[in-house]
Amino acid sequence: MSDGLVIHDPTTGDILEVNERYCELTGYEREELLDGTVRQIMLDDPDHTYEEVITRIKRAREEGPQLFEFKAEKKNGERFVADVHLRTIEMRGEERVLASVRDITERKRRKQEYEQIFHGVNDIITIHDPETAEILDVNDTFCELLGYDRETILDMGITGYSPAEDGYSLEQARQFVQEVIESDEPKQTEWAVETRSGEIRWLDVKGTTVEIGGEQQYVSISRDVTERRRREREYEQIFNNVNDSIAVHDRDTGELLNVNRRMCELTGYDKETVLELGAEGLIHDHPAQDYAPEEIPSIIERVMSGEEIEPYEQVLETSDGGFVWVEVNPTRAVIGGEERFVAISRDVTERRRRELEYEQIFNNVNDIIAVRDPESGEIIDVNQSYADLLGYDREEMQGMTISEVGVPDEGYDGEQGMEHLKTVVESDDPVEFEWKVEGADGKPYLMDVRGTAALINGNQRYQQSDEISPNASAVSARSIAFGGRPNASSQL
Repeated sequence: MSDGLVIHDPTTGDILEVNERYCELTGYEREELLDGTVRQIMLDDPDHTYEEVITRIKRAREEGPQLFEFKAEKKNGERFVADVHLRTIEMRGEERVLASVRDITERKRRKQEYEQIFHGVNDIITIHDPETAEILDVNDTFCELLGYDRETILDMGITGYSPAEDGYSLEQARQFVQEVIESDEPKQTEWAVETRSGEIRWLDVKGTTVEIGGEQQYVSISRDVTERRRREREYEQIFNNVNDSIAVHDRDTGELLNVNRRMCELTGYDKETVLELGAEGLIHDHPAQDYAPEEIPSIIERVMSGEEIEPYEQVLETSDGGFVWVEVNPTRAVIGGEERFVAISRDVTERRRRELEYEQIFNNVNDIIAVRDPESGEIIDVNQSYADLLGYDREEMQGMTISEVGVPDEGYDGEQGMEHLKTVVESDDPVEFEWKVEGADGKPYLMDVRGTAALINGNQRYQQSDEISPNASAVSARSIAFGGRPNASSQL
């Protein structure tokens, strides 16, 4: 038998008999305990006095069974706490009081540790009835969050602090509790609570079952994630309302994890389809783009290793079978606590179309066109007609100065050429002048140049013509098209 047993005289409280377990519990021999009283093992404790124990012994006879805690000291000085259960019995025709004494020292210690943890952690802990989901206990952290004391929260119940009109009802709580119990596995959910001040706070809830006091209970361990949800909401608003397309990839696998609304609008697919297609399914195998689809994993790896990659152009297929050009700015970012590869793209399809049209005109007209840097006078680009006339390759002419293609001995030098460039850049009216250039074979050509400012591809350009036929050139804040067609006596 695990309990120590003591027979008391119901009128005096004297010990008449004890069992072996009680002797083991107190450390005294049987003879040392008989005809004594419980005063022998009692501690000086204002909450558990000898007089109170004697009173309870008498009450057991008059009022019925008594149950209380009893703090005691063993013969060797070791202290312990016992649960004492008193009831009356008949023994050899005499009425006696039987005390069942159980050592609960270890249980009390565990309970104290449990209470310290229960009320000391930063997490919110609530204990519920596993069948009804009714709340049985809450810790101090939850009380501080809601602004109510423990007793008030227990009286309120789940329906008292949950915004039921938003779906956070007792029935929903019961359903979740039942799912946890049936699966016998922890489950996650989110729950909204309303504080005493009327503020709505969001909890990230982990529901599980644990044994408390020998009984299986449902326990919710929660964290206040209101600020996190606010940041996520702000992130989503920015993510889905910017003009740029945004694609978020796993840093290791390259898997497409998320895209914003603009990406869906750009490609014509819904979000689920875009994520299913992934980067490899969206990128068109266009030979003119900067990177082929199979090179994207390498781009991700380079960016995530810290390398800075300049914006590049990519071609995406659309749901209607067409394609769009995008300029991609690759970067890395921490999203939801995880480092991700992020591709921020801008639709440049119209710009590419205009550039293509410009290139077609630039390279197919008979007029000769040269684009120069207004600061240095160096050639940035020339069209094929200009290169053919002077006998150079187009690439060979890039970087040439005015002096290198002019005829300095006759006054067509760099200084005079820069004056013309400055006049054209600063003037709002057409500017006409003659200019002599020298071909690769040393032959000179005299040009009739007529230059006007024009907006081409969204940039300020310079357009020129001669008296024989219209000529086209280009100029911007950083470059000038400078040239013309040979006049009737161009070859001298």
